[in-house]
Amino acid sequence: MLQPMIAASNDSVVRSTMPPSLVNYLANNFTPTGNLRRPLLTVLPWSPAHSRIGSGGCTPA
Repeated sequence: MLQPMIAASNDSVVRSTMPPSLVNYLANNFTPTGNLRRPLLTVLPWSPAHSRIGSGGCTPA
């Protein structure tokens, strides 16, 4: 049930590429700070094998 929703979401995302000149500019003139001005939601793959949380993060069940 979830897989079709994920596929539909992925299909609707607009993807683009940067010109090489912009890639070069960012590589030489941009340093990420991690100071986010807006909330961020990170979606990561999940599997039942990683369902237990240990002291060092996710551990296989």
